[in-house]
Amino acid sequence: MPHDCGLMVMAKFNGGVEAAAKMLAGLNPADRARVLSEIKQRDPAMAEAIKESMVTFEDLIHISVKQLQELLRVIKIKDLAMGLRVATKELRSHFYNTLPKSMCQEIDEVLLGPVQPLERVLEAQEAVMSIVRDKVDKGEIFLSSADEPIV
Repeated sequence: MPHDCGLMVMAKFNGGVEAAAKMLAGLNPADRARVLSEIKQRDPAMAEAIKESMVTFEDLIHISVKQLQELLRVIKIKDLAMGLRVATKELRSHFYNTLPKSMCQEIDEVLLGPVQPLERVLEAQEAVMSIVRDKVDKGEIFLSSADEPIV
């Protein structure tokens, strides 16, 4: 059977966006940027979906207290609070147990305030996550699960 050396054979990938995001998240920032750039050339929407899936709002539960303090200097507490409207109870508890009482009161004002459209809540989450992703890409924030030690 003849073999065409000019054809590049690609393995079928069954993992989807989440699996790709998880694999890319394990790369160093330079390699991750290079791979995402290559994906973006072929499929910009796929590259954006992977990038957004690499770090999610719920991943903020893994941010250290010091990194959270740094993050709070550049994000709007109202955006964080608005995003917490659709977050898990676990993530909300994490912030209430980590943040100073005055910030918790600001969060309460938003959480207990008037009902908001889901679109507004998701926009607030994205405003926060845009900054978080940028800081992760720059190596200024490291998110790790409880079973993953930071060295």
